Amino acid sequence: MVHDCRQGAVVRLGVTARGTPVELARAVMDSDVRVLTGRVVPHYFAGFGGGRKALLPGVASYETIAANHRLTLSQDRGVAPGVGPCALAGNPVHLDMLEAARLAKPTFGLSTVLDVDQRLVAVFAGDWERAHEEACALVRRTHRICAETPFDGAIVSAGGAPYDTNFMQSLKAVFNVQEGVRSGGPILWIAECLTGASKAFLDWAAFEDDEALERAVRSSYNLAGHNSIMLRHLTRRSAVGLLSAMPPDQTRRLGLHPLGGLEAGLRWLEERLPPRPRVAFVPFGNITHLTAVRESGPLTQMELP
Repeated sequence: MVHDCRQGAVVRLGVTARGTPVELARAVMDSDVRVLTGRVVPHYFAGFGGGRKALLPGVASYETIAANHRLTLSQDRGVAPGVGPCALAGNPVHLDMLEAARLAKPTFGLSTVLDVDQRLVAVFAGDWERAHEEACALVRRTHRICAETPFDGAIVSAGGAPYDTNFMQSLKAVFNVQEGVRSGGPILWIAECLTGASKAFLDWAAFEDDEALERAVRSSYNLAGHNSIMLRHLTRRSAVGLLSAMPPDQTRRLGLHPLGGLEAGLRWLEERLPPRPRVAFVPFGNITHLTAVRESGPLTQMELP
C-alpha cells in the first residue's frame, strides 16, 4: 500500500503519555497480521531507524508525525535531553514511537542490518520489540565510531543517491558526525541535493536571530522546524561547507558555505584547520555515527515512561 499521511484513511488508537494522538492507516489496522520490517541504522533524533518507525512515521497521519517529531525539541530552547543518534534510553522521540506502536499490537518483527553495499549482515526476527532492540545493539557496535578525543575537522558524504537527493535527507549525515568534531572545527559536507531545500527550510532560515527562531518554531511547528534549529546550532558551533548542486545563494541562506568543487572544498577545509590536524573521513554519513561523547546509561529502555 502507498500511505498518504495527509489524506489517507486513518484510525485513532489513543493518545500517548507525551500527548501524541496515535492515528495509523486504516488498511494496516484492518489487517489480521501486522509485520514490522525495516533496515536499522543510526538515526539523528530517533536513535535508530527501523522497528517502531514502520508505524510511526511510516503509516501515521501528519498530525501524529508532527506531534512525535516536535519532541525532538526541549520545551524552551534547543534539543531535548536524550535525543541523538544511537540513543534510546531516555529519548522522548523513541519512547513516544514505542508507545504508539504498542497500541497497534504488531504481530511480528523483521529487522535487518546491511553493509554499505546493501548486503545483509544480520537479520533479527520474532517479537517486534526484541528483534529491533537486538538489531540496534549490533548497529551500535558496527556503525558507530567512538573517538578518544574530538577530531579537528571532518569530511562527510551523505552516501550518494538516493540518500542525498534532497536537503532534508542529506542532513542526516552531517548531524550524525557533529559529535565527533571539536567545537569550532570545520566540516566539509558532500551531498548532491538535486532538488534543493524546501520552502519550509528557507522560511525558517529567514529568522536571523536565534532566539526568535526558537520561539517561532515552537509556536508554528512544521516538520522542518526541529531540523532548522538543529542546523542553526551546528552552524553556530562549526563552519560547515556544502559541496552540492544547490544554488549558492540558497546554501548561504541556510548558514552554510557553498563550495564549487572538491578541490575548492579541500582548500576551504585546510584553511580552517590547525597545523597537523586530525580529520575524520566518513564516506557513508547516512549510516555512520561519529562521536567523542563518552557512554552513559543503558542502550534501551523497554518500560513506558
